Amino acid sequence: MQRHVLNARDAKDLHAAYLKLPKKKQEKFYEENRPALILYDAAMRYFKENEVKMIPTVKRIQDEIEDLTSAKNAGYTEYRESQKREKELQTVKANIEKMLRLQEPEIGQERKRDEQEL
Repeated sequence: MQRHVLNARDAKDLHAAYLKLPKKKQEKFYEENRPALILYDAAMRYFKENEVKMIPTVKRIQDEIEDLTSAKNAGYTEYRESQKREKELQTVKANIEKMLRLQEPEIGQERKRDEQEL
């Protein structure tokens, strides 16, 4: 009989039932529910190692995912706007450089006139 664990509470209850059994029956129970008990043990080790005192609710996790997704999307929007602004500034820079190159011959001619007048 293999039981599927649907949530953390079921896993906790399953583990508690396993611990309540006499040692002789624990091995058979463990084999029947091995995947769920292994996952439960791994989760508990992780929580202990990371000093997690309370497991967050599904609602809290979903809210955090939504918040992070919104922040990510806002970041992408800001990034795209920054890219657009950079492109505009590059265009302005190129136009200014072009205008300066066009004015260089005029500036050179003015210098020659100024030198000739002296």
